Amino acid sequence: AGTNQAQRFNALKVSLTNSRKAYRLGRSLIEFHRLRSMGLIETLGWHLQQHAEGDEPPNPKTLFRRASSNIGWGPVTLEESQPSKRRLLRSLSSVAYRMYRPMASTLSVSGEASKEPSTPMWKLVGSAIKMLGLFGFWTGDNIVFLTQSGMFDDYRQDATTRMAMRKQWQTRASETANRCYLAGAVAGLVTSLRSYLSYRNNTIRALKQQVDQAEDEDEKQVATESLENAEAKQFVLFLALAKSCCDVLVFSNNPGIDFWKKRTGRKMHEGLHCLCGLISATTVIYNNFPNANK
Repeated sequence: AGTNQAQRFNALKVSLTNSRKAYRLGRSLIEFHRLRSMGLIETLGWHLQQHAEGDEPPNPKTLFRRASSNIGWGPVTLEESQPSKRRLLRSLSSVAYRMYRPMASTLSVSGEASKEPSTPMWKLVGSAIKMLGLFGFWTGDNIVFLTQSGMFDDYRQDATTRMAMRKQWQTRASETANRCYLAGAVAGLVTSLRSYLSYRNNTIRALKQQVDQAEDEDEKQVATESLENAEAKQFVLFLALAKSCCDVLVFSNNPGIDFWKKRTGRKMHEGLHCLCGLISATTVIYNNFPNANK
């Protein structure tokens, strides 16, 4: 057993020394730290606390109408339902409300007045799902690296058996990593699209109205500068949206997912696959490239 462990760690040492992928071992820890520092729990506590304020439980009729309209059931009301369903819904609403208030108090920050979070809940949840996907991707990538190094090999077995087990581990970890990244990319696509549309329809439109309604040249110049800065941020949001689109296309074509092969009978064209990857990488380079001093 001691010799087996020694061979494992010796193989890992050689891989860490020679491989260019060794630096990626810490990426999963980075994503986990980002996920912890997002403040998702605090924001969730604030929203729960807002809904839990008051002494009476929410009106079941309102909850039922809101839920039915959100998921496309149509404008069903309690008057159209059976009396037994009304009683059941009222009971569930009361029970959920009694469980709801302690949860909100527990998640809220103790000792301080709760403040409204600066980040919308939808954006925070979307970012959290994206980071969870990246965390899963890098964890799978790390498992692939450690497997290739022989870290999980049983050196008491012959080389052929060890290589077969190593390949099986690599395939499973790689496919799982691709699925996690695709899930994160889809969450990032939805979040980026909503962020871009919200910024364009609210901030940009309001600034354009300020420019049109400016009464003198000084006021118009200030509004124009603000609009230019906002349009620069809009372009960054557009790049994030473009990257998300390309990532979804690329990883939907990877092994373990094969969306296009399952739908059309063949994989996405290699040229389009590479082009999407290039666009995605170019947006990252652009965002990380230092701005010129003005």
